[in-house]
Amino acid sequence: MKTRRHTVAVPHGYRIGTWIVDEHLAAGTFTTVYAAHRTHDTPLATTH
Repeated sequence: MKTRRHTVAVPHGYRIGTWIVDEHLAAGTFTTVYAAHRTHDTPLATTH
C-alpha cells in the first residue's frame, strides 16, 4: 500500500483565525482533514 502525502501540510499549532490545528486526521485526492480547537478549547475536525 502506498502512503499518501498531505494535500496541504499544516503544522501542529498553526493558527487559522480563532482555531489552532492539533493533528492530521486524513488525506484524500482533493482535501486534507485536521483536528483543531478554538482558542477557548472547543474541538473540531476541519478540512483545508
